[in-house]
Amino acid sequence: MGPVMALGVPATLIGVATGVYLWFPCSGTGCVEPTLFSGLLLLLAAPTSLISGLPWLLTPLTIGIAAGSSLVMWLVLGRWAGRRATEDVDATWRSFWVEMLWMTGGVWAGVIGGLGAMYLWLTMA
Repeated sequence: MGPVMALGVPATLIGVATGVYLWFPCSGTGCVEPTLFSGLLLLLAAPTSLISGLPWLLTPLTIGIAAGSSLVMWLVLGRWAGRRATEDVDATWRSFWVEMLWMTGGVWAGVIGGLGAMYLWLTMA
């Protein structure tokens, strides 16, 4: 059940991003902040989208690559967290989510680091 439960993380992020984008009252340039926040949440839900070139190459192929590789990544992380949690004799869902939280934090730190590196690269040119 670990891989399936791990899909709750990106599903929650996508749901929150959709809610912020659709239901946040804004008009004109005031819509920049909720749109950027929604975009960040989507990047955290699909962390491999930066590698596939999604911000610049918006084609069905890159969207499919980003979605498919992110799905596989979340399933692998869920499987790995499940294996680590069940190494203990009294494995609980709490121990699974602790393992999953550490792995998710590492992935998100990589996404934030990648965004920071892109910012530095684009501002130095």
